[in-house]
Amino acid sequence: MDKASIIADAIKYIQDLQRQARDIKAEICALHSSTNNNECSSNSSCLTSATADVDDNTHQSQHVMCMALQIDISKMEEMTFHIRIYCEKAPRVLVHLTRALDSVSVQLLDVQNCNVTCFDGHVIITVIAK
Repeated sequence: MDKASIIADAIKYIQDLQRQARDIKAEICALHSSTNNNECSSNSSCLTSATADVDDNTHQSQHVMCMALQIDISKMEEMTFHIRIYCEKAPRVLVHLTRALDSVSVQLLDVQNCNVTCFDGHVIITVIAK
Protein backbone atom coordinates (compact mmCIF):
# COMPACT_ATOMS: atom_id res chain seq x y z
CA MET A 1 0.00 0.00 0.00
CA ASP A 2 1.23 3.46 -0.78
CA LYS A 3 1.01 6.40 1.63
CA ALA A 4 -1.92 8.01 -0.17
CA SER A 5 -4.12 4.93 0.14
CA ILE A 6 -3.21 4.52 3.83
CA ILE A 7 -4.15 8.14 4.51
CA ALA A 8 -7.37 7.77 2.51
CA ASP A 9 -8.29 4.67 4.54
CA ALA A 10 -7.50 6.51 7.80
CA ILE A 11 -9.67 9.47 6.78
CA LYS A 12 -12.54 7.14 5.86
CA TYR A 13 -12.18 5.33 9.20
CA ILE A 14 -12.20 8.59 11.20
CA GLN A 15 -15.24 9.86 9.30
CA ASP A 16 -17.02 6.58 10.04
CA LEU A 17 -16.18 6.89 13.75
CA GLN A 18 -17.46 10.48 13.79
CA ARG A 19 -20.69 9.37 12.12
CA GLN A 20 -21.11 6.58 14.68
CA ALA A 21 -20.50 9.05 17.53
CA ARG A 22 -23.16 11.43 16.14
CA ASP A 23 -25.63 8.56 15.74
CA ILE A 24 -25.04 7.33 19.29
CA LYS A 25 -25.33 10.84 20.73
CA ALA A 26 -28.61 11.38 18.87
CA GLU A 27 -29.94 8.05 20.14
CA ILE A 28 -28.96 8.84 23.74
CA CYS A 29 -30.53 12.29 23.54
CA ALA A 30 -33.72 10.78 22.11
CA LEU A 31 -33.86 8.29 24.98
CA HIS A 32 -33.20 11.04 27.49
CA SER A 33 -35.86 13.35 26.08
CA SER A 34 -38.43 10.55 25.97
CA THR A 35 -37.85 9.75 29.66
CA ASN A 36 -37.81 13.35 30.88
CA ASN A 37 -39.83 15.10 28.14
CA ASN A 38 -36.85 17.44 27.82
CA GLU A 39 -34.38 17.88 25.01
CA CYS A 40 -30.62 17.74 25.51
CA SER A 41 -29.05 21.16 25.49
CA SER A 42 -26.23 21.90 23.11
CA ASN A 43 -23.87 22.66 26.02
CA SER A 44 -24.21 19.27 27.68
CA SER A 45 -24.67 15.77 26.41
CA CYS A 46 -26.53 12.93 28.02
CA LEU A 47 -24.23 10.11 28.85
CA THR A 48 -26.50 7.42 30.20
CA SER A 49 -29.66 6.64 32.06
CA ALA A 50 -30.52 3.41 33.77
CA THR A 51 -32.71 1.87 36.38
CA ALA A 52 -30.77 0.94 39.52
CA ASP A 53 -31.54 -0.83 42.76
CA VAL A 54 -31.90 1.67 45.61
CA ASP A 55 -31.74 -0.75 48.48
CA ASP A 56 -31.34 -4.51 48.59
CA ASN A 57 -33.82 -4.71 51.47
CA THR A 58 -36.69 -2.89 49.77
CA HIS A 59 -36.11 -4.19 46.21
CA GLN A 60 -37.28 -0.83 44.89
CA SER A 61 -35.66 0.93 42.00
CA GLN A 62 -35.32 4.49 40.87
CA HIS A 63 -34.43 6.18 37.62
CA VAL A 64 -30.88 7.54 37.77
CA MET A 65 -29.69 10.10 35.24
CA CYS A 66 -26.04 10.90 34.63
CA MET A 67 -25.40 14.14 32.79
CA ALA A 68 -21.99 14.47 31.19
CA LEU A 69 -21.17 18.16 31.17
CA GLN A 70 -18.06 17.69 29.08
CA ILE A 71 -16.33 14.81 27.30
CA ASP A 72 -12.85 15.33 25.86
CA ILE A 73 -11.13 12.67 23.74
CA SER A 74 -7.59 13.11 22.49
CA LYS A 75 -5.26 10.76 20.68
CA MET A 76 -2.01 10.12 22.54
CA GLU A 77 -0.30 7.54 20.32
CA GLU A 78 -1.25 5.09 17.61
CA MET A 79 -4.62 3.69 18.79
CA THR A 80 -4.16 5.09 22.34
CA PHE A 81 -6.69 7.63 23.55
CA HIS A 82 -7.07 9.91 26.58
CA ILE A 83 -10.75 10.24 27.55
CA ARG A 84 -11.88 12.81 30.15
CA ILE A 85 -15.49 12.78 31.35
CA TYR A 86 -16.71 15.65 33.55
CA CYS A 87 -20.16 15.17 35.06
CA GLU A 88 -22.37 16.02 38.01
CA LYS A 89 -21.98 13.90 41.13
CA ALA A 90 -25.08 11.74 41.63
CA PRO A 91 -25.96 8.48 43.36
CA ARG A 92 -24.46 5.48 41.55
CA VAL A 93 -22.88 7.69 38.87
CA LEU A 94 -19.64 5.69 38.98
CA VAL A 95 -21.54 2.42 38.53
CA HIS A 96 -23.22 3.73 35.38
CA LEU A 97 -20.03 5.23 33.98
CA THR A 98 -18.10 2.03 34.68
CA ARG A 99 -20.75 -0.02 32.89
CA ALA A 100 -20.62 2.38 29.93
CA LEU A 101 -16.81 2.09 29.79
CA ASP A 102 -17.04 -1.70 30.03
CA SER A 103 -19.50 -1.69 27.15
CA VAL A 104 -17.14 0.42 25.04
CA SER A 105 -14.20 -1.77 26.06
CA VAL A 106 -15.89 -4.88 24.75
CA GLN A 107 -16.78 -3.23 21.43
CA LEU A 108 -13.96 -0.82 20.60
CA LEU A 109 -11.34 -0.07 23.22
CA ASP A 110 -9.42 -1.77 25.98
CA VAL A 111 -9.26 0.43 29.09
CA GLN A 112 -5.65 0.54 30.32
CA ASN A 113 -5.99 3.02 33.21
CA CYS A 114 -8.87 4.86 34.89
CA ASN A 115 -8.74 7.65 37.48
CA VAL A 116 -11.74 9.13 39.31
CA THR A 117 -11.67 12.52 41.05
CA CYS A 118 -14.63 13.96 42.99
CA PHE A 119 -14.88 17.61 44.00
CA ASP A 120 -17.49 20.31 44.59
CA GLY A 121 -20.43 18.15 43.49
CA HIS A 122 -18.74 17.01 40.29
CA VAL A 123 -16.86 13.93 39.11
CA ILE A 124 -13.95 13.79 36.66
CA ILE A 125 -13.14 10.40 35.16
CA THR A 126 -9.89 10.14 33.23
CA VAL A 127 -9.38 7.03 31.09
CA ILE A 128 -6.44 5.81 29.03
CA ALA A 129 -7.66 3.30 26.44
CA LYS A 130 -6.17 1.39 23.51
